[in-house]
Amino acid sequence: MSSNPTADSQSADDIERKLSLTNIMLIVGTAFLVQISTLVLASPFVPVYTTLPAYEPAGQSGAGPILNSLLLIGMAALATVVMLVFVKLRRESLLKAMLAIFISIGSISITYTVGAVWLSYLLDDPYTPALGLGLIFAASIFLVTLRPKFKRLSLIVSLLMAVLFATSFAIFMKPPTSLVLPIAFAIYDIYAVFAGPLKALLTQKGSSIENFAPLLLNLGGIHIGLGDFIFYGMLPTTGLLLVGLTASVMVSLIILGGLAVTLLMLRHFRMFPGLPIPLILGTVALAAVLYL
Repeated sequence: MSSNPTADSQSADDIERKLSLTNIMLIVGTAFLVQISTLVLASPFVPVYTTLPAYEPAGQSGAGPILNSLLLIGMAALATVVMLVFVKLRRESLLKAMLAIFISIGSISITYTVGAVWLSYLLDDPYTPALGLGLIFAASIFLVTLRPKFKRLSLIVSLLMAVLFATSFAIFMKPPTSLVLPIAFAIYDIYAVFAGPLKALLTQKGSSIENFAPLLLNLGGIHIGLGDFIFYGMLPTTGLLLVGLTASVMVSLIILGGLAVTLLMLRHFRMFPGLPIPLILGTVALAAVLYL
């Protein structure tokens, strides 16, 4: 789900406090931590990146990258609509149970894939321990989804999810889809936040934003979607896999600068999409390095 930074209160003084320099540095620093962690996790895949299978259901030529991106956007939009329906029907407990199941199942395969590669450097048979790590992480996700009151654990789980999914996206997406996808999600994020189902979901009367943990991270009173951090981590890692460390550092700095500008926009908007400014700038810079 592509989400957005939102201020909890409409009070100007409250928003000003939450958008203090300390909180902005906290959020930007957290994004940087996700980026560094994603780069570390993806580093063993650099030599074999071109031989790995790719997400390309519609191919990589012609309109293929656009269709690949639209398929993922459609899935994200459908998930948001389903969540909105459950919230409107006051079935939030059932919604949390479904989220816990689906997110936990998805996390097992990603944790297993990345964990097996890393454990192969230490163990002759890394697969069983990697599966164990996947099951432990899935259990943690299940717990914090059903019991969002565990705020610190929820934050840790959310960040780990961001790193793992960002690593997976970077590894298994090849250009041009890996460059089209961030732009496509950035455009969709504008619609979702200002006019789409995401706005309706986050502003639904009687619904607590805490019920969407671990899909939303609360940093200094500002909620930022898990999907935002996934893309913040994915794009610099894509730069590492396609070009090298220099390109990765450049893209990382551009994204972090774009994130800081995005946060400042919350002084004027109660909700503001977290993807367009960082991702469009970062993707354009990476594409320029690749193709110019």
